[in-house]
Amino acid sequence: VDIFYEEMKLTHVILFLYDEEKKEFRIGTSQGIGREPGLVLKDSDSLVQELRKGDADTVYLKSGLGERQRALSEELDNLRYEALAKVIFENRLIALLCLGKKKSDEDFTSRDQQLLLKTANQMAVSISHATTFRIQRDYYVLQAQKNKSDALSNLSAGLGHEVKNPLNQIRPRVELLIDAYENKTLRSDDPVVLDNLQTQLRHVDRIIKIMDRLSRFARPTEDAAVKLGPVSLRPFVEEAIGLIGEQLGHAEITVE
Repeated sequence: VDIFYEEMKLTHVILFLYDEEKKEFRIGTSQGIGREPGLVLKDSDSLVQELRKGDADTVYLKSGLGERQRALSEELDNLRYEALAKVIFENRLIALLCLGKKKSDEDFTSRDQQLLLKTANQMAVSISHATTFRIQRDYYVLQAQKNKSDALSNLSAGLGHEVKNPLNQIRPRVELLIDAYENKTLRSDDPVVLDNLQTQLRHVDRIIKIMDRLSRFARPTEDAAVKLGPVSLRPFVEEAIGLIGEQLGHAEITVE
């Protein structure tokens, strides 16, 4: 789009990309003075219907459209496009490359048409590859989330044990403090009291850490946060071990 705009000195260039789900063409990128960003071309529009009837390797010039294509000429004039090329991949119309007039008011030459057709064919391959990459990326993100869900199901039984152990330690110490208070034997300077409170605090902190780790693990993968590059696995391994550390201890398994 940038090359056409600069080299051919056009008023504007717009590339429409086809949305399979919504059955319409939306502006993917543009340069220069064009139509509003929200412009869409629906399958039901007469322009799109006319374009689907024509040959694949065709560049439509508004000035070269005959009487039989008056409707198409009027549509191009209404949208302020002087030239249009269909971007087709495997017999599917996947994009529209639309050009405004030349700033010099010169007509499009046969060389311009050949360049536009060649570019449209190259775009077809590039857009198809980009679409395939996006589909594969979305699949891997969903698959990763499914793997997390499966892992969470396997962790659920062990998680109850991990949380229950600290609670079992906290409960008797709280009961002991309550008994001492009710029997009026509770003294603020008693080291046992301080020890019990510190122990309870440690167990509460352990529960909070377990739940924080579980929350981070279960959080959906943020697509915008995915970046390619070297990654240290150490923090992830440590978090995973932290979730099942108690079970590993009971099974006499040591991780080094």
